[in-house]
Amino acid sequence: MIWENLEFHNVAELADAPGGLGKQLFRYPVSVRYAINPRGKFVSGESTGCEIRFVTDAPNLRVYLSAVKTEAGGDLAFRVFRGDFEVNGLNLAAIAPGVVNTLCLTPPERFADVTPGTLRCGRFAPEVWRIVFARGASAVFCGLESFGAPVRPPLPEEKPNLRYLAYGSSITHSNLDGYPLVAARRLGADVCNLGLSGACHAEPEMADYLAGRDDWDILTLEIGINILGMNSAEYEKRVDYLLSAIRGRHTSKPIAVITVFPCHASFQATPSENFHAFNAILRRLAEKYNTTLIEGAELLDDLTCLSADLVHPGVFGHAVMGLNLAEKLRAMI
Repeated sequence: MIWENLEFHNVAELADAPGGLGKQLFRYPVSVRYAINPRGKFVSGESTGCEIRFVTDAPNLRVYLSAVKTEAGGDLAFRVFRGDFEVNGLNLAAIAPGVVNTLCLTPPERFADVTPGTLRCGRFAPEVWRIVFARGASAVFCGLESFGAPVRPPLPEEKPNLRYLAYGSSITHSNLDGYPLVAARRLGADVCNLGLSGACHAEPEMADYLAGRDDWDILTLEIGINILGMNSAEYEKRVDYLLSAIRGRHTSKPIAVITVFPCHASFQATPSENFHAFNAILRRLAEKYNTTLIEGAELLDDLTCLSADLVHPGVFGHAVMGLNLAEKLRAMI
């Protein structure tokens, strides 16, 4: 999405923020947010993986940001990049909700000292400013001051050609070190993260929305752990409709279905029947709809990748999973 000469990536909708502070960044349009399960209605409002991108020669910049809480929590963390290089030493480490925060930016001094072309080694041109938001709140853009210098959105040749879309649970929703971002960076892809923490229920409305999007070249679907308590017949009905809708619209694009990642339900003293039943359903439907099946255990291939809740991977776990997934996706394309 382009607005005021800025690119808002992984943003489906900009809406007026409460209190008139600015424009709130939404990964999903309101028509989808309000159609899904109760938790999904607000978790879908989180700006996880949303980015503000622009190019300018301005020697000094002021970016004005705020946030709207979606769950109990504190400030909204973020990272700033020039291209794929993270910019350290910022004077603002996180965004306080409800007030306008000022982010001061200056170009990295050492970029000017290296041989021309040296830094064009990543997915993005080093001239591209990227402000990337983490989990926990919805980001609000309040304005940008370039002190008269022109500002423009990145050109296509300044961004990755390959576009990766990820839908799944909190494990996909993750954070700025989550496996979808790791996989995308390793693969040289641009990623849209549509994970829904605790709210990935594969509703028909969600299926229709994902099927209707054309802004991706490769798609992963991680479905099951949020609805292990669901009747297996209903689960199969939802996944069948999801894959039918997406494959019906995108007949030849690479689509990967990921079985439920190893977790407490897979090795507890009384094993979860649905854990194994759901995975069997995914294997069967992946073949039915000519999609690639990726076993969750092949991505999370070390139990110590999990944190102590035996569900969510830690930072190390996400890194391992992302690198493993990148190789799987590379084979698909």
